Amino acid sequence: MTSSVMELASGEEKIVYMPSNLAAQLQLAPGTLLKVAAGAQRAGNVLRLNTQQEKQQIKIPITLLKYLGFEVGQLVNVTWQNGTLRIGPLVGVLAPRQKSKTHPYSAQTSLFRRLIHAGNELGVCVFVFDFHHIDWSKKRVRGYTLAGDKWVARNYPIPDVVYDRTTGTFAGGVAAADAARRRLSQHQVQQFNTRLGSKMRLYQLMRADVLLQAHLPPTYRVSSTKQVAKALAVSGSAYLKPQSGAQGKGIIRLRRRTGTWEYTLVNEHYQIYQGSSLRLADVIARLRTQVVLSGYLVQPDIRLIRWQGRICDVRALIQRDADGCWHLTGAAIRAGRPGGIISNLHGGGQALQLEQVLAKTLPGGAAAVPSVVAQIEQLSLRVGAVLAKGTKCLGELGVDLGVDKNGKVWVIEANSRTGRAVFRRAKMPQAAAEADRRPLRFALYLAGFTAATMRKGE
Repeated sequence: MTSSVMELASGEEKIVYMPSNLAAQLQLAPGTLLKVAAGAQRAGNVLRLNTQQEKQQIKIPITLLKYLGFEVGQLVNVTWQNGTLRIGPLVGVLAPRQKSKTHPYSAQTSLFRRLIHAGNELGVCVFVFDFHHIDWSKKRVRGYTLAGDKWVARNYPIPDVVYDRTTGTFAGGVAAADAARRRLSQHQVQQFNTRLGSKMRLYQLMRADVLLQAHLPPTYRVSSTKQVAKALAVSGSAYLKPQSGAQGKGIIRLRRRTGTWEYTLVNEHYQIYQGSSLRLADVIARLRTQVVLSGYLVQPDIRLIRWQGRICDVRALIQRDADGCWHLTGAAIRAGRPGGIISNLHGGGQALQLEQVLAKTLPGGAAAVPSVVAQIEQLSLRVGAVLAKGTKCLGELGVDLGVDKNGKVWVIEANSRTGRAVFRRAKMPQAAAEADRRPLRFALYLAGFTAATMRKGE
């Protein structure tokens, strides 16, 4: 199957105009009778093809153009499939909408703006929607896009592809959101990056892989003091983290110092709480009054490299592209704030370029950097391949890795919320731009607008 990017223009009723080179590419003869479709909507009228068109435009009746959710001058991909001229694709970004006029999607608002602009360049129609705004009987969606710099509502067909960017909860609860996802599947809508599940589930999937086993720190559910003691026995220090946590919130470091057990807790507002006791059981009991430890995991402290005394980890972004395969978009260092126990940017961390930090922190200096960078890429891509087999369609993952003081690379965890801001903050514009474009190229692949036929890594 082939497709081409064309500019949309308005034409006469009952006629589709396209340049002769596009008609030849799609193997369509002048006078062919066809129907036009976008997303789940297929126009009922039969149109006749006219190839007397010199500009690289495709002209369709203005009423049909509006009905399918497009604007004059918009770039779209065009392909011929099963007797229908398909234009699009329509990509709906699923996210709860807030009341704010300037940040209706909270911290993700700037990302969605960039996705819409990237879609305009790639010929992908991107809009943001809430599943409450689907009219199932009419196969229509009220979505939001940009008109200039302002968010505006428009009506679209149910999209070809849904890019799931849900965070927090929807009104109506998780069950209602999941029911909508299932119903979208029944409409043959391709979806990617739905929920991954708990950190323990992902750890178990990765633990079953021979390559990843040697790079995973032992991880236990905190059901009693016994599991915490087991992690502490490795190095005298351990990290506890909530199974469903994110952005470094709720992280606890526990360590033995001068005959006492000390803990440091980062709460949801990144405030620091500290305490100590002679007995480990007393520390655990105190922590249970502050957090629900039964929902926590514990891992031994890996003793990661440090940058100017600050704890560091690596955020690698892997994404699937128009070929359906995983690619490493980029990797950067996150260095925590001075004296902190987490590296997360939301908690005051700093983004730095990977090779520069490794060259100054690895035992072998700059000579050791290529080997470690190659390990980071190999392990990140392996995580994608492994998790994709046990999870609904994945399109991107943020993989957190650690490099210890001996230069060994450890896989700490994987997230479907990718933290792509690290590239802009680390002054990596190429990786930042690719991070925004690759999900849309993968959407082209899922919607059948690319020549790729094998879906590798699913």
